[in-house]
Amino acid sequence: MEYTAIKNKKVFIILLIAAALVLMQEFDFDLLTKNKLADGQIKGISREKNNLKIIFFDVGQGDAIFIETSEEKQILIDGGDNSLILDKLTKQMKFDDRLIDVIVLTHPHADHVTGLIEVLKRYQVGEVWLTGVIHTSSIYLEFLNLIKEKQIPTKIIFACGKKNIKGCNDIMALGTEVQFKILYPLENLSQKRLDDANNSSLVMKLNYKTDSLMLVGDAEMTDEEKMLGIFEASELKSDVLKLGHHGSADGSSEKFLEAIQPEYGIISVGKDNPYGHPSLRIIRRLERIGAKIFRTDELGDIVFVGDNNGIKIINN
Repeated sequence: MEYTAIKNKKVFIILLIAAALVLMQEFDFDLLTKNKLADGQIKGISREKNNLKIIFFDVGQGDAIFIETSEEKQILIDGGDNSLILDKLTKQMKFDDRLIDVIVLTHPHADHVTGLIEVLKRYQVGEVWLTGVIHTSSIYLEFLNLIKEKQIPTKIIFACGKKNIKGCNDIMALGTEVQFKILYPLENLSQKRLDDANNSSLVMKLNYKTDSLMLVGDAEMTDEEKMLGIFEASELKSDVLKLGHHGSADGSSEKFLEAIQPEYGIISVGKDNPYGHPSLRIIRRLERIGAKIFRTDELGDIVFVGDNNGIKIINN
């Protein structure tokens, strides 16, 4: 009887995984990317014009980054692994403002996508940027199905590198004042499977005035090596670096940090997390290059603002 029960359980798990794979394969990214925003489809919200604002939200062991431009554009990059993001957005957005212009999912792990599901349920979203990599978790599939149900236009993002690959993205603009240089992945990952979804992380360099900010998702050293092999150090150099994988030792190599030369190193990490993040080795590397370290587990939300003089941090 015990053997039969174990066998039946294994069969059930196999069938569940197979069903998830079928759902993922049937998800039509091409259909979503054809959903263009019609005039007036999403009515603009009256927003006060302010300076550029970039907030690394403290959502525990996860990532969530909110950007609001002086041109009244709002973008949310990842959403953490819980619903804390909703409270964070409520405090940053006007009560009657239910529009987020762009949602970006760097990769489909739960600590980046879970909170975005709650955001999709409660806000209008102009479009979604993602890599389209195959990942069969129920959380990611729910995220994709919500996009489909709401008919939100979707863009599959991957870098051009030094090649002009069909459909690649070199620069993604957020209005006229903020641009994102796409650095990774270096190929179209839509409908492709990787052993580790961290290696599908969308890496972007935000350029504003004369300053820049590098966002690397959970990219690891193997991804860093590929970027170092494609881009010049001058293309990677950034004033602010959001460290990969919550400051884990599997990212932020010495070569990568030396190329970026950040003035500020931001680590989005949960207090007393069970993974030992951030790694002391990574902290020491940042200290050696003279980067100022700011951690969400110690400081809470970390806020930068941008004006005519560039980007500056306003945390005490």
